[in-house]
Amino acid sequence: MEGGIPAVLIYEDLEFLSPYMHSALDIVGTSLNDGAHFEANARLAAAAIGALAGPLRAAGGAPFRRDDGNADGLIDLSDAIFVLGYLFLGGPPPACSDAADSSDDGRVDIADAVAILVRLFAGAGPAPEPAGACGPDPTADALACPAFPPCGG
Repeated sequence: MEGGIPAVLIYEDLEFLSPYMHSALDIVGTSLNDGAHFEANARLAAAAIGALAGPLRAAGGAPFRRDDGNADGLIDLSDAIFVLGYLFLGGPPPACSDAADSSDDGRVDIADAVAILVRLFAGAGPAPEPAGACGPDPTADALACPAFPPCGG
């Protein structure tokens, strides 16, 4: 195939990627569109993404309600305070990280506490699903929800 995209990946710890590599061409392929090297490049890309992003969990897990970070069955000011306490004061981690991930971006960070406050006090739109009712996480990310008592799990 002509006009392929050159592929070069520099990675410090090639031992980590060795289970996914078969030859030096897996490191520097002639082209992402070259059929002979496409599978090797795809394997290497998947390994690199996994190394950089961390393990992804499939969508699903225990049913929960987004924004209920402290898992008390209510969505209120105490949820934002709980998330901030966890992040900055060494408070306990959320029982269900997905519930505390108010922005559904796969992280629990200060933006989640702000999102809860904006929805509560500034009339922002609804939280990403599951919002308002218990349900599974529709987004695959590195967060987990092993249990969420207000939803029976």
